[in-house]
Amino acid sequence: MDLNEKCVISLIKSAITGEEIVFSDDCNINKILKIANKHAVLNLVVDGLSNCKKDSLISDKALNDLCSGMPLSKKQIHAAEKLKNEFEKNHIDYMFLKGLNLKNIYPKPENREMGDLDILIKTNQYELIRKILINLGYDEKEESDHELIWCKGDLYLELHKHLIPTNNKDYIKYFKNGWQFAKIVSDDSCEYCMSPDDEYIFLLTHLAKHFRDGGIGIRHFVDLWIYKNKYSLNNEYIEKKLALINLNEFNANVNKTIDVWFNGVETDKKTEFITRYVLSSGTFGSNVNHIYSDGLVAMLKNGSVAAGRKDTVFRLIFPTYKRMAQKYPILEKFPFLLPFSYFPRWYEAIFIRKGIITKYRGEIKQQTEENVLNYMNNLKYMGISFNDNDFRK
Repeated sequence: MDLNEKCVISLIKSAITGEEIVFSDDCNINKILKIANKHAVLNLVVDGLSNCKKDSLISDKALNDLCSGMPLSKKQIHAAEKLKNEFEKNHIDYMFLKGLNLKNIYPKPENREMGDLDILIKTNQYELIRKILINLGYDEKEESDHELIWCKGDLYLELHKHLIPTNNKDYIKYFKNGWQFAKIVSDDSCEYCMSPDDEYIFLLTHLAKHFRDGGIGIRHFVDLWIYKNKYSLNNEYIEKKLALINLNEFNANVNKTIDVWFNGVETDKKTEFITRYVLSSGTFGSNVNHIYSDGLVAMLKNGSVAAGRKDTVFRLIFPTYKRMAQKYPILEKFPFLLPFSYFPRWYEAIFIRKGIITKYRGEIKQQTEENVLNYMNNLKYMGISFNDNDFRK
């Protein structure tokens, strides 16, 4: 880490613990704020600067970014309470996930930014949920393999059918739909939660999923640090379960990196490598790593990088029925129209979204054998991989 990156980590620690740090005059405040914005930890860094009595260094842009995010955070909290009340009233089973729970263990809930509200539901109750959301003013957007997306202005709601996307075949074998880990909060409630141990396993797996799909930023490491400080976890149980999804080595590497950042442990080559990967990623990875990850999955599926590139091109021209049905819902009623649905897609690509073909061509060119294999080896070095027999299809 360079001096500014070290300062970002120190300021985050200050925001969480209340400890005042010595702020070096050699630090570049604009670079610090830029890193914080990139990783969605601006609230924490600004709080850390306040603890150091360096409020005067905070730029107007950073303050505007900070203030513009506060109303959304309050709206998200209010929306979650409203949904909770409606679900209880209508006897809908639900379990809050990720940011909705993590907000509550931060010293200041507003300091844990989140892009959307994640809630695990039971699909057999979806039609009733759908009516509730329409009555609350939400608009139905799209459905992916593991979630149903709704929005209301700048509020985004992701209703999860599964804890993990089903195309992560190694992880979905363990998590399935997730309800086997759910425990009722109280006898008079429809709300469920996971035990701290199971929730930690889920958070670590969610981190791993993003990590191998293209990277993930500082905030998710902060989540795990705070989580482990909040709860007394059963490490024996966690290690036993993580062994089933081949994540024990990754878990150890992540936790050592967290110790280097926040607990004064001396860094080594591997933690420095992971730190560089995270800092270069941004909140949800870098574009180039996403490209390499797609190339790696295509290689595993087709046996070689070259065959994977050919399959990628074919799938761009002729997407699967499932993907086309998401774009053209009429196919769900009339699947025989699939061959004809490709024509409007091609028209859109050629005449409306003219840059999309150039974009995809550029990405496929980057999926060289050297780049893809190097990406695979880097993941293995950090303790994570796509299992050959369990990759996404």
